[in-house]
Amino acid sequence: MRDIGLTLPGFLSRPFFDLGLPCDDSPAYTAPLDVDRRNLTAPTDLPMLWQTMNASFREELIQATGFHEYTLTDPRQLDVGLRTPDWQVLVDSVENFADLDVKQKVKTLRVLNRLGLFKCTIDITSHDRFLEPSDDSSAGVAWLRAYARYRLQNESEDVGYCIDEFEAIAVTAPPGLWKLAAIYQKVVQSVKHEGDVRAAEFWQGIHGVEIEQISSEISRQDYLMARSRFHRVHAFIPQMKQDSAGTQAEMELARKYAEDAFYGDSVQLAYAREIAWPVRESLIKESLWNGDLDLALERAVNHRNADPFDARVWVNCGEVHLERGEAENALEAYREAARLAPPGGALINFMVGHCHEITGNSDLALDSYLASLRIDPLAISSAKGALRVADALGSRMRHWAQMQVEKLEEIGSASVPQPEPAYRKLPPAAG
Repeated sequence: MRDIGLTLPGFLSRPFFDLGLPCDDSPAYTAPLDVDRRNLTAPTDLPMLWQTMNASFREELIQATGFHEYTLTDPRQLDVGLRTPDWQVLVDSVENFADLDVKQKVKTLRVLNRLGLFKCTIDITSHDRFLEPSDDSSAGVAWLRAYARYRLQNESEDVGYCIDEFEAIAVTAPPGLWKLAAIYQKVVQSVKHEGDVRAAEFWQGIHGVEIEQISSEISRQDYLMARSRFHRVHAFIPQMKQDSAGTQAEMELARKYAEDAFYGDSVQLAYAREIAWPVRESLIKESLWNGDLDLALERAVNHRNADPFDARVWVNCGEVHLERGEAENALEAYREAARLAPPGGALINFMVGHCHEITGNSDLALDSYLASLRIDPLAISSAKGALRVADALGSRMRHWAQMQVEKLEEIGSASVPQPEPAYRKLPPAAG
């Protein structure tokens, strides 16, 4: 059996392969999976963390490490010789899912979703519609199924997802964390995918009332999470109205509740980091939106220092440096991100190429655009970058790059428009 930890991505993200233990340097995104693993395999009821990685993260992780034997959509597909004891518990739970009590079903689905195995979640819940959840755990099953469908749809897989799936839970579920999470999704998706400020305001009003209604029945950490998430998503509403002061006020409250969560044991601290991570990222975006580039850099460095083995924090630094006109510094940030990826390897290598092109290093720019295309062959901005640089260099790769761009443009014009990663639509490098 090969040692997963011999590769840097495997070392940093070990739990995603076989539910092995995270290392001390593992990014914060491994903590929710580790907590859910413990809840599934032992008689524990640790706090509910919420961060979930895309299905494409798992695919990219396997591609980056070469451990293709872990390519699967169902945990039962993993060879018996590669299964850890905890993985076998997951296999048994999936195999006997119909006979599990509803709380154990929730624990099983949480692990599946954390692993990016959304298709398995959908498959094993296909016979249970849960349109009117009668208790909080049944609402959890309905929410986890809806969330799996949403995440796959959001990665351009047409599974027929509709936001009404969360609305049904928000309206019919009893008061509790799952009902609250469904209301939160109504607000988030109204903003991100529909740009509907009136719908966001309507559901945000319900969101605030629901938090206070259940405040005496939930733990302190769940309350702090709920309040921080409430204010962070609320900040989108004044932003959509171009209200800078209102956006800043909401983000300050989100930050305050996140800071209040830093207390207690290691599990509680992992929970606190879970609350703080998206707040720090949103604060960077808020300062960029307001044009305060010095504050944006300070916040980006703080975010980087808090979770330095997560490639995404280095991407944030690179973005800020580019906004500041500091292409060399941006290049260094993106190169560090490339060393730590996944997630986001195609985007990151595109941005490395973009920075090389800005700074006049066409050879390395071409290498980076090609590296991006090896990860995501549909990344049209990377294909266009490769064509542009190959043309300038007189490279023999120009003909291939031209064919690739034409092919991707043809695919794009013939297909139904779908959400796509930003790097596929980024403009070419200036100058």
